[in-house]
Amino acid sequence: IVPIHSIREDEESGLSVICMPYAGRTTLRDVILALWQSDQAPTRASDILAAAQGMDAEPMDQRSACQVPRVLERGSFEEGVTFVGLKMAEALCHAHAHGVFHLDQKPSNVLMDNAGCPRLLDFNLASDREAGIPRVGGTMSYMSPEQGRCFLEQSDGAVLDHRSDIFSFGV
Repeated sequence: IVPIHSIREDEESGLSVICMPYAGRTTLRDVILALWQSDQAPTRASDILAAAQGMDAEPMDQRSACQVPRVLERGSFEEGVTFVGLKMAEALCHAHAHGVFHLDQKPSNVLMDNAGCPRLLDFNLASDREAGIPRVGGTMSYMSPEQGRCFLEQSDGAVLDHRSDIFSFGV
């Protein structure tokens, strides 16, 4: 999960400014598109790493929170996909353990740093157990059925919880 250093609210405009470390601009969506627009199908986990590194010009050591995982250097493509999926599942597990539901998980809300480490971000629609009923919104193609029903019926999100995130993760 991308860490938040501070949040400032402008009372006049109602806008918020969120300060977080720079992790580049490459998203998991960008990596997926780069891999599948290539002339050759990916075969090595290093293809994922190369796609993540290819989007940003900054050297790896200046914007990565982790070292390049061995699996992304030497593993098969399937092992690389499993690594990314596992890291995203761990991020969701951490959020859910703290009572936070993301409610807008999709590849464009996952930053990929130059070391190939995914970082979940954009908790704009997130809700927690203490905040009450979640806001309904998000991206239709990644919404769980119950989230889509709330959106289409313009009802509140009282039925939404961690299961909606798990569905979106699977998509």
